[in-house]
Amino acid sequence: MTRKNLIAVISVAVCFVALLIVATFYDLEISLAIGNADSVFGQFFNYLGETPAYAGMCIACVILYRAVGKQNKFYKFLKPALFVCVLVAFSWFAAFIMDEMFVELKWSYLYMAVFGVVGAGLALAATRNAKKETMEKLVIFAVLILACLAISQFLVTVLKYIWSRQRFRNLQAGNTFGGDTVGFSPWYLPQLGKHDPDALYSDVLGGKDDSGAYKSFPSGHTAAAGISFAVIILPELFASLRKYKVWFYVLPSVYTVLVALSRIVNRAHYLSDVLFGGLIGVGSIFLVSFILKKMWLKYNWCGADALRINLCPQSSESDEQTAEKEEEL
Repeated sequence: MTRKNLIAVISVAVCFVALLIVATFYDLEISLAIGNADSVFGQFFNYLGETPAYAGMCIACVILYRAVGKQNKFYKFLKPALFVCVLVAFSWFAAFIMDEMFVELKWSYLYMAVFGVVGAGLALAATRNAKKETMEKLVIFAVLILACLAISQFLVTVLKYIWSRQRFRNLQAGNTFGGDTVGFSPWYLPQLGKHDPDALYSDVLGGKDDSGAYKSFPSGHTAAAGISFAVIILPELFASLRKYKVWFYVLPSVYTVLVALSRIVNRAHYLSDVLFGGLIGVGSIFLVSFILKKMWLKYNWCGADALRINLCPQSSESDEQTAEKEEEL
């Protein structure tokens, strides 16, 4: 690890610990101060927050479908299997949109199927003329997305059950001005699946039911937003993007912070919830990308003609020469 990277890691760790200390003592006070069911900002990111996870799943499936060539000995099995994965991914994306945008929608499964077919068809048509070498380089990007989605969603689901923390919007204080805070629990005291029905209030202001009332910790939206950090690997795959490398960190950072803040404003989570949700999403990206790069080098995957990615330290080509080759592809 370079000195620059070490300083960055230490800085982020210090900020995380400082915010966690604040959350430990002022979680409830912060939610009381900025929670607003009518906030356009909160509502906007409520719909948009998990988009990177669903869109990333679709993109990853399309990349893998395009990267598999006839030279692969499992081509006859992988190609149709990945085509089905593309259809399922877009159908799942449609289900997410309908769940977020509509209360109830008749014939929802039909809409999911239609969106899946149309979305998959358009995506495959748009990438029909994509260079094979480019898609094969992007395989590591696709694997990174899918691996981090699996890890983050597993951790979020398990921790939500273990902590069973009641959302702020389902406290009486989150529903009415001057209400009590019965049912609130600090982040460091997991409830181990225990529910207290006597402390549960419906979300009067937001019109939410009680189905997710005890799923506050950690924030799934923030973890999903953190998946946007998968783009940090692209400058390592394509030399032509290296001069814009800083933006591949800045934009996901801004987006994830906005989603995290919106979840507090929307009364769905506390500060500690979004901190740990972001840690899961972003942390999984950096951990898995590190492992993938080590594996790519160890097994010399980048030495093959089909995977001439810039992770190979033995490459003698300059960034400019590599960029010129990419442009020719």
